Amino acid sequence: MIVEQKKYLIQPKVLNVHEWLDRKECVVVSGEKDENEFQPVQNTLEDIAYVIYTSGSTGMPKGVMITHKGAVNTIIDINSRCCISEKDAVLALSSLHFDLSVYDIFGILGSGGKVVIPEYSQIKDPEKWLKLMVEEEISVWNTVPAFMEMLVSYMYGKNIPGTEKLRIVLLSGDWIPVTLPKKIYMLFKNTKVFGLGGATEASIWSNIFSIPKEIPKFWISIPYGKPLSNQKYYVLDNHMNDCPDWVPGNLYIAGDGVAKGYINSKELTDRSFITRESNKETIYYTGDVARYWSDGNLEFIGRVDNQIKINGYRVELGEIECALLENDSITNACAMVVRNTIIAVITAKNNILQEDVLAVIKDKLPEYFMPKAIKVWESIPLTVNGKVDRKKIAEVLEKSELFEEKRDEPVVGAMEKAIAEVWKEVLGLKTLSRNDDFFEKGGDSLKAMAVVNELNNKQLSDTKISLVLLFSNSTPKMLAAALEKSKIQSENTDMEEGTI
Repeated sequence: MIVEQKKYLIQPKVLNVHEWLDRKECVVVSGEKDENEFQPVQNTLEDIAYVIYTSGSTGMPKGVMITHKGAVNTIIDINSRCCISEKDAVLALSSLHFDLSVYDIFGILGSGGKVVIPEYSQIKDPEKWLKLMVEEEISVWNTVPAFMEMLVSYMYGKNIPGTEKLRIVLLSGDWIPVTLPKKIYMLFKNTKVFGLGGATEASIWSNIFSIPKEIPKFWISIPYGKPLSNQKYYVLDNHMNDCPDWVPGNLYIAGDGVAKGYINSKELTDRSFITRESNKETIYYTGDVARYWSDGNLEFIGRVDNQIKINGYRVELGEIECALLENDSITNACAMVVRNTIIAVITAKNNILQEDVLAVIKDKLPEYFMPKAIKVWESIPLTVNGKVDRKKIAEVLEKSELFEEKRDEPVVGAMEKAIAEVWKEVLGLKTLSRNDDFFEKGGDSLKAMAVVNELNNKQLSDTKISLVLLFSNSTPKMLAAALEKSKIQSENTDMEEGTI
C-alpha cells in the first residue's frame, strides 16, 4: 500500500508550531473531496491531537494524551534536521499502536512525501523490504534497531549492495548495538544514522544523537544524545536536585513534548507528571536511570522498575495478567520472564488446557506478548506481606520441565543433518539434537537471518526458507518436516496441473 501527499504542509526550516497550526489545509489520504465542502477545524496548541496507549503497571493500558503542540514540535524538528521534503519516502514497518508510526505518517506526509506500507505478511521479511526499498526509492528508514539488524544481516548474507537512495536512518525504541551503525554505513554510502529516544508520554522522541561512522572503542553503548528543540531532560536525585555530570540519577522530561497526562486517570497522571517546585515546571518521570556527560550528551543506563522490552516495545507483565484474568475460569494469574521467556502461572476453577487459554488471549495481546507456556498451579505463592512471591515462582519455573535439557536424540535424514550443521556453525555448538530449539540454544534474529541465508544457499528444498518459517519451526526436526511437507504439496500440485 502506498500513500502519497503532494501538497506541502510542513516546510523544513520554515514553519514553527504556531504557524503550522494556522494553516487551514487538509491532508487527503485517500479518495476525493470537494474543497468547497471542507470546513477547517481551528485547533489550539493545547488541544489533544491523539491518544496512544502504552503499558500500565496495573495491567490496564494507559491512554497518553498528546497535544498538537507536542506532536508538531517533534515532527518539525526532525523534518528540519533531516531536510525531509516531497522527494522523500519512508518504509512504514511500525504498527499503528507504536508511536514511531506517528512520524511515519504525519512527518512524511506533512512534508509532501510518500509512505510505503508493506503487506502484513511482509512485515518481518527483509527480502521484501529490500525489494520495496528499491522499487519505491525509500530514502527514510524509521524502526527499532532489531529490524535494521535483520536487514543488514540479510544483505551481508546475500552479498547485496545497499541502495544509494537511503539517506536517513532513524533508530529508536531499544538499545542500539554499537556494531550496527558501522554495518549500515558500509552498506548505504549516502546515509546518515541517528539514534533517538524518549517516551510515549513525551510525543514520540525527546532526544537525538548523530551517530558517527567510527564508534570510539571504549563506548559500550550509543549515547542518548541531546534534547530536541523546545524539549529538556533533567537527571535528578531522590531529593529532586540536579545530579552533577557523570552521576546517575532519575530521568525526567520537560518542554513542549510532555503530554497532558493519561486519559480518565488522574491518579496515574499525578504520579508521573510532576510539578517541580524549583521552577513550577511540569516534568514527566520516565522511570529510567541516566547521566549527563560533560559534553552535554545524555547516557541511558537502564530502567528503575522491572519492566521488560520486547522488540523495542515497553511491556508491563501486568498487561498479560489482565488479559488472562478476563477468562472467567482463571482465578489468579502471574506472568514471569524466565531466561528471556514469558511464562504465565495461573490458578483455575476447573481443568483448563494451555491451548484453550492461549487461544483466548491471542486476540487480546500482540504476538510478542504471548506467553510461551501456561502453567496451571493449585495456588500462587505469596510473600509474608501477601504479595505475589515472584522470586519463588521463578525458582520453581527454573527447575521445571520447560528448561530441562531435551532428550539427546540425534538428527536423522539428510535434511535434518544439513540443518543441524548450519545451526551448529552459526551458534558455535559442537553437538545438536533434533529436538533442540534454535532460540533456546542462543539464537536471535540476527543469527536466524544468517541461518536462513546459509540454508537457502544450500538449496535443500524447492521451498524458500523464510524467517517466519524458522520462527515457527525452531528445531531441526520441525523445520525438516515443514520443508518435506511443502515439497510433497508442491509435487502434488505439479501432478494435478499435468493431468489431462
